[in-house]
Amino acid sequence: MSDVLSLALKGPSDSSFIDWLLSQGPAILMDMERVMLDDGSCRVTPNAEAIGADAVLAIYEKLGDSLSDPESQKYAHRLQSEYVLVGATLFDLSKRFLQLHRERVQALMEHLYDKAPWLVAEIEAACDIFIDQLAQFLEKYSRYTSSHFSNDSSCDKMDTGGVLESLTLDMGWHASMATSWLQLQEACPSSVFVLLQDKRCLLSLARAYDMATDVVLRLTKDASVDLVDTVKQCKKSSKQLKWCWVGLGYKILDVVLCLGAEAADSSALFSEKGGMDLSMLMDMLDIMQTADTVLVPFDNAPFLLDLEFRFSVRNML
Repeated sequence: MSDVLSLALKGPSDSSFIDWLLSQGPAILMDMERVMLDDGSCRVTPNAEAIGADAVLAIYEKLGDSLSDPESQKYAHRLQSEYVLVGATLFDLSKRFLQLHRERVQALMEHLYDKAPWLVAEIEAACDIFIDQLAQFLEKYSRYTSSHFSNDSSCDKMDTGGVLESLTLDMGWHASMATSWLQLQEACPSSVFVLLQDKRCLLSLARAYDMATDVVLRLTKDASVDLVDTVKQCKKSSKQLKWCWVGLGYKILDVVLCLGAEAADSSALFSEKGGMDLSMLMDMLDIMQTADTVLVPFDNAPFLLDLEFRFSVRNML
């Protein structure tokens, strides 16, 4: 850590620190970003290595404390426009520091979420993007479901191996997105209310989940023997994705149904924000479709049944 940075961290937690941080220009911010995104697979710059992970976390803690100063609000636009504190920052902080510094990160995230109101709007925008991504996934692969397969002559000429490889990659990407949301909600429980504000989120999860189940079963069933490794990897990716999506669905239902002490504490906030009513459970039942009589968890079971298998959802009703 440089002497200048060390001195700044020891200084007052007020608007003067924010002014100093912004005055450092994009270089220090890029190094901080490299530290947060470093997963050990890439080489960080010497400057980023010199800053170190502990210093980056300390900078954001100092920034959070400084936002309590009424004078700090005059820097709100610059903190956003110069990407010092935006919605993506919360995702990065959660991913990089949650497991190592859980209590510090949770305290920091709630403080930032409270003192920087623009973050709520940015997480809401991220939620809209998440729902759109689920819709794109549905649109891309719905033609390979059982109901469409028999009515689409082009499916007879398709490259099954190519589709399976594409599906495997897409499921891996969606699993990483869901993991990011799970990490954010663990670090900042208040962020779950963003997902509650739009009924489409949980329903989109359920639709994408059941569609993925149908497509994976349909394509792997008809795959040729020479695709055994591709099929194996696709099924593995499917189970990983489902585990993430079920976990995300439970985070939402846990608050909606006010189960447990943490959810009970959140229920008042949920009521104040309007949220959504329990009719969404009936909507999820309406879209649930399966022709199988024997259901295997995280294989051919639909979203709601896997929720029940992993979290005993019926005890929440």
